[in-house]
Amino acid sequence: MFDPVMEEYLAYCSSVCATVVDTEPIQNELGWDGKTLRLKCECHQCLAGETSHNDVSHDQSLQQSFLFNKLPLFIQGGTTKCARVMMKYFEGLGRDAFKGKRIVEVGAGTGLVSICLARLGADVYATDQDPMLPILTANIEANVNRHKDSFIPIKVRNLLWADEVSQNSLLAEMGSVDYVIGSDLIYAKEGIPPLVSTYNDLMPRSVSSGPSPFAEEHKGSIPSSPVAYLASIFRFEWENSFFEGMARHFKTDLVLEEGDIKIHSFVRPYEPPSTKSPA
Repeated sequence: MFDPVMEEYLAYCSSVCATVVDTEPIQNELGWDGKTLRLKCECHQCLAGETSHNDVSHDQSLQQSFLFNKLPLFIQGGTTKCARVMMKYFEGLGRDAFKGKRIVEVGAGTGLVSICLARLGADVYATDQDPMLPILTANIEANVNRHKDSFIPIKVRNLLWADEVSQNSLLAEMGSVDYVIGSDLIYAKEGIPPLVSTYNDLMPRSVSSGPSPFAEEHKGSIPSSPVAYLASIFRFEWENSFFEGMARHFKTDLVLEEGDIKIHSFVRPYEPPSTKSPA
């Protein structure tokens, strides 16, 4: 089932400069056990001095398994540390944070975060560009089909950042958006402006009044309005431009820092309803 999908996925990875290396002898007939995407990070931070980017916590083995919310998950194609930290963070917030919420994940990759959010009861739209959709779909189908009674079905959609056609199509289908999620997305300088644009376009313009039931978790600053999240690891100086761009549209909070991973939340600035009488 996964063999041709993995071949296509690895070809795509190679086209964007990732490499695949053997880390131990092949262990099964599929041929992917014991293989990993390139482990050595050569970002500006690593070249300037010692970082934690190449330690074992950044495992990118092509076959990974997890226990999430008491359910075993299996992911082909690897996952990022950002996705794994985000998965644990959302699990800690509990099912009430996401049950029945409409969530779009941008740059969903191999699908770990989307699958976990669906396990928490969310109505998830997992999006990425066309070359990633086969591995994303395969992982979602494999996990959801194995535990059909434990997931709300996940929709997989093509989404090009800052592309008006694909964004409008997604918004028309979803009707409303409660959360926009992303992890490990700002390492490519040219991708930052369209990513900021996509967050801004997908997030509703109006915010609702009243405090969030998770206000204490989020330092008391987030109203019960749509929330965006990004999990990131600092590699290049240009990544700061993402947060500068988001600051033009959103209030930003650092909600988690775990080792070299940070998770930020973004909400529209809250403006209380006007009490002025109509002229």
